[in-house]
Amino acid sequence: MRLAVLGCIIWLSFYPPFTGSPERLKGHGGRVIASSEIECLAGAIWAEARGEPTKGQYAVGHVILNRLRQGNSDVCSVVAHPYQFSFYTRNYQWKYHAKQKEIAVRLLQDEYNGNRQDFLKGITHYTNVKVKTVWMKAFMVETVIGNHKFLREKR
Repeated sequence: MRLAVLGCIIWLSFYPPFTGSPERLKGHGGRVIASSEIECLAGAIWAEARGEPTKGQYAVGHVILNRLRQGNSDVCSVVAHPYQFSFYTRNYQWKYHAKQKEIAVRLLQDEYNGNRQDFLKGITHYTNVKVKTVWMKAFMVETVIGNHKFLREKR
């Protein structure tokens, strides 16, 4: 029993803390977006793109929301997917600033209201301009924003 409780505590420690009540975002039947979803998106934007121009921070947010559209249940499950975001695999301490929260809220509102303008047109991958790995062979560089290459699957 103690081992099961300890396992649950360890598992839950990998998710960002839920602080506050859900924020109601209008649209799609009054869907309620939990504060944890906002925190996951803001934290990911901060961790992956805090030194980037605002457009680059939005681009990272768009990539995460494009992955959400591929059948994930929520933003946190996208961010927590194994080996997808380098910050998450390094015992990330969840933090972000007001700018990243503002971007996250705006993107989530637009997504759930059905009017998100995805200037990346569905791109689901990006990497630092200095990184070259085997998996990138299946992708072509669509655009570069700041220090990130945004990649589209080759067809």
